[in-house]
Amino acid sequence: EITDLRRTLQGLEIELQAQLAKKCSLDSTLGDTESRYGTMLQDIQISINNLEASLANIRSEIECQSREYQLLLDVKTRLEKEINDYRQLLEGEDGRYATSSGPKSSLNIKTIVEEYKDGKKISQKEERHLRM
Repeated sequence: EITDLRRTLQGLEIELQAQLAKKCSLDSTLGDTESRYGTMLQDIQISINNLEASLANIRSEIECQSREYQLLLDVKTRLEKEINDYRQLLEGEDGRYATSSGPKSSLNIKTIVEEYKDGKKISQKEERHLRM
């Protein structure tokens, strides 16, 4: 009976050593896996940080372009108003010349309004007025 118990003990010790070796191998595999995924996580975090910085730069550029566009739109509006004011002045002068008995002259007015977006012309309006 003691011999049987010794054999059982020896078998259990061998199984314990096998389980300990398996545990050591699994611990090593776990460490390698944690290290690999930790490195991947760092790389992904760096990519995210770079993308966030790029996004912030793009937003800043968009805001700047929006301000510039608004400024240009304001200039366009003022120029259109100024053109209209000059047109009205010229029409008033035409009325004055028509009532005088002096020589007759004509005035040909050509107004071109071009609209640009991102440096490219997107529309053009042309008006012609002939005044006697």
